[in-house]
Amino acid sequence: MSEQYGKRVGQALRAVHQLHSDSSRLLVDMDMVMHGWKSMYDNTVNNDIPYTAGKDRYMAEGLFRHYYQNQEMNFVVALNLCFFDSEDPTLDEPILVAAELNYDSQSTAKDTSRAWDPWNAFFIWGERPKLHDVFVVTSPESFEREVAGNAIAVPLYDVTSTDYVKGLLANICTVLLP
Repeated sequence: MSEQYGKRVGQALRAVHQLHSDSSRLLVDMDMVMHGWKSMYDNTVNNDIPYTAGKDRYMAEGLFRHYYQNQEMNFVVALNLCFFDSEDPTLDEPILVAAELNYDSQSTAKDTSRAWDPWNAFFIWGERPKLHDVFVVTSPESFEREVAGNAIAVPLYDVTSTDYVKGLLANICTVLLP
């Protein structure tokens, strides 16, 4: 391999590091503006990074954050930051999926919510929506859980502040947010 290739890889890795740093800061800042809401998964933002030899990647495909007001409610406000999808090369750029998700009324969101529900709603559960368009979230009939709500996906590099994210949430949420 050429010396130039190694330098380009080094630049790309520094860009990924900056992406991860900026994304972490966004979630920390969102925690501060979501007054009265709690993070469903405490401080955890990822649950699928491999730690053993023999894997084809050792970096996060994305990060998640779900907020709830109290444990008895059956809905969450959720954010998924999607950096890349190892199973779907059509994702051209990192995106943010913001969602208000309602779960089967027989159980609480704390019991039925899954970290990647917004990601799945955008990539898997139906025809892929266009970026910047609000879309209706409906889990497949064959799904083990009932999930419904509204969501929107935007290029992650469009996100410049927590106010931008709050504006996205205001467009999709039926509950009053801080």
